[in-house]
Amino acid sequence: MPDATAPTKTMTGMRAFATGVAIGAAVTLLCAPARGRETRAYLTRTARNGRERARQAARAGQAALVRQQQRFNDAVGLGRSRSAPTDEETEPGATR
Repeated sequence: MPDATAPTKTMTGMRAFATGVAIGAAVTLLCAPARGRETRAYLTRTARNGRERARQAARAGQAALVRQQQRFNDAVGLGRSRSAPTDEETEPGATR
């Protein structure tokens, strides 16, 4: 019967990952080429640029969605107009 207290492969992997993250963060802080103020300014600029790019992408996606909706509505309208009965088909006694 397996020991319930023995670490599983998942737990071992998670510990290794967490250890790697901690070591990576420590090395990054020790080797950072800029002072704290400069790093914060860089991160702020990068976040602002990313936010603006996300807004632009959202606007472009919204415009594409509106175009697709219009194409769909146009196609449905065209299909309806082509499938609508003609005057000859609606006259009493008319046969196909």
